Amino acid sequence: MLKNNFNNYRRSDRCVVHIIIMSNMIVKSCLLSSYYLIIIA
Repeated sequence: MLKNNFNNYRRSDRCVVHIIIMSNMIVKSCLLSSYYLIIIA
């Protein structure tokens, strides 16, 4: 039972890390697009 719990915890941890990476990529792409808009404008 403890082993199963640990596996579930690791899986959720990986999911959280993936979400953090994805949100960072989205923020960076938003910043880049606004930066390019400022250059063009």
